[in-house]
Amino acid sequence: MKTQSNILKWLSLIFLIRLIYLTFKQIQNLYLISNNDKKLNKIFGIEYPEDINQSLLWIVSIFILASLIYLIYQLFNLIRIAQNLIDNKVFTNKNANQLHAIGKGIIVFTSILIIVQTTIDHSFLDSTVSSKESNSYNLGYALGTNIAKRMYLYMISLFVLIISSLIKNGNIIKQENDLTI
Repeated sequence: MKTQSNILKWLSLIFLIRLIYLTFKQIQNLYLISNNDKKLNKIFGIEYPEDINQSLLWIVSIFILASLIYLIYQLFNLIRIAQNLIDNKVFTNKNANQLHAIGKGIIVFTSILIIVQTTIDHSFLDSTVSSKESNSYNLGYALGTNIAKRMYLYMISLFVLIISSLIKNGNIIKQENDLTI
């Protein structure tokens, strides 16, 4: 178990370094937006159309920066959990609560990504597609496509929430076992 926990800790640290790099790239994007430069860095695979509204671009960029900072915070929680596992502190309420927060955090993060990408895709589809398709059709198409792209993140969050529940139940059983003679 210590080997797997160490691997989890080091992979989380590597991913944390990557997220810090992406945060600096997003800050660079905000600088480029303020200078009206249209050549922006791709973060999370989000592509910006050339004719995107400037205010929409600001809102999207701020949402992405906030979600990056939130994801960095959740990774720090995951590193703490990995350290607890290394120290043989498996079935604790703290681990269960942190895993529950991470699971909810992944859901929030994924939802923000879907909303941001759908907004960009919808504005792009409205400006490029002929008037045969309605506005709601374009929105539904963009939303369905983006949910399908990010469904794996929802699945991961469900697994994390299940593991959180198992750890919480394991803590109750451990406490009952400690009380028996």
